[in-house]
Amino acid sequence: MKMLLLVRHAESTRDDPSLKDRDRPLIDRGRHDAPMMGKRLSARGAKPERLLSNPALRALTTAKLVADEVGYKRQYSAVNATAAPLAGQRVVRGREAQCHDRYASRDDATRAD
Repeated sequence: MKMLLLVRHAESTRDDPSLKDRDRPLIDRGRHDAPMMGKRLSARGAKPERLLSNPALRALTTAKLVADEVGYKRQYSAVNATAAPLAGQRVVRGREAQCHDRYASRDDATRAD
């Protein structure tokens, strides 16, 4: 049986008014909570076949943190929902590197075990 899971991005910041909305990063709490949500999904047997994310940095970072915890090893895609809502989706690539850079630079000691 197929299952659709919808996950909202973890907590992000609005502190820097110079950032575009799509460039807002997760705050420490968001970087802490996203892996916890992934662990909860994994404990409930969630095994995603496909992972799609909004291209916003906070959504991509959340997707990466959750994917790591549920054992999702394949490449995930950022979907530009405003350009193509659901039908004929236009897949946007390239923000994954930016997400990875921000994700990799965080302090691993804050990660929930």
